[in-house]
Amino acid sequence: GMGATALAAPDRTRAAEDVARDRLTVRSNTIVLAAEGTPATGINIDTEGAGHVIANNVVLGTSTGPLRCMDLGLAPSAYSSDYNVCFAPASSSLSWNSNGVSLSTFQAETGLDAHSQVVDPTFLLSSDDLYVPAAGSPLIGGADAVVDALLSVIGKRGTLMMPSFNHGAAFAFNPMTT
Repeated sequence: GMGATALAAPDRTRAAEDVARDRLTVRSNTIVLAAEGTPATGINIDTEGAGHVIANNVVLGTSTGPLRCMDLGLAPSAYSSDYNVCFAPASSSLSWNSNGVSLSTFQAETGLDAHSQVVDPTFLLSSDDLYVPAAGSPLIGGADAVVDALLSVIGKRGTLMMPSFNHGAAFAFNPMTT
């Protein structure tokens, strides 16, 4: 392993009576790794299963330590991964995957993350639990087709509420005015 990991599956060694973990979904998370100088990994699904989905996530490293956006150690065919953003402005080293490669190299080698980016997500002033994209953020309108379909149904006047932050949802929110 590499220091701290934000989201990991499996999170323990599989017992004899456990079934293999297939079709795990990691979607629409904003992950902030802030341990100063500590190597960190945003998302780790690397030991078993197939049919895993990793989509619409933001991994933001705020420390100077190395940041590995993902650890996807299975064959590329085990995953569907796209529309993810990773950024670490002060990091001593940023790699997209556990083998230390850049996003462009990872895309070329695996065919995954075609629409993903290494880019500043440009959040408004944030607290420990709320990260909202600022005007002009690359996250606005950057979500996948499922979110775009939901937004087209509710239109710009509706409000889309989801249990975890969704990058495309910022387009749908209209504050009440008096």
